[in-house]
Amino acid sequence: MTTHWADLAVQTRGLESLYSVIPPLDSVRLRSFHLDWRGPTLTTRIDLPSYPEHPPPDWSERGYDTLQIHLQFLAVDDLAVGGWNPSHPSGYQLFSTARPEAAHPNLRRRHGILLHLQ
Repeated sequence: MTTHWADLAVQTRGLESLYSVIPPLDSVRLRSFHLDWRGPTLTTRIDLPSYPEHPPPDWSERGYDTLQIHLQFLAVDDLAVGGWNPSHPSGYQLFSTARPEAAHPNLRRRHGILLHLQ
């Protein structure tokens, strides 16, 4: 059974109040990513694939139709990026395993999270 990405994240209370079920990351638009040597961290900015079922009233009044979030990954090492097409939605696959090589053969760390853009 695959773990839902929100189960690996912290500070999801805001999303839980907006959605009955937090949407998967299988069709999101990657807007940007930022690498920072402190941590080191990777911060991604994405549009979620569906608009919240329970948005605040002022969002609807203003005509908002997309929810954008930041996902930050801590203690990043051995990062590879390729094949990004900014005009098309992408899919995220997050793996948190004791044997990450089972999820992705190029990941050599014993524990961690792998971000794979499809």
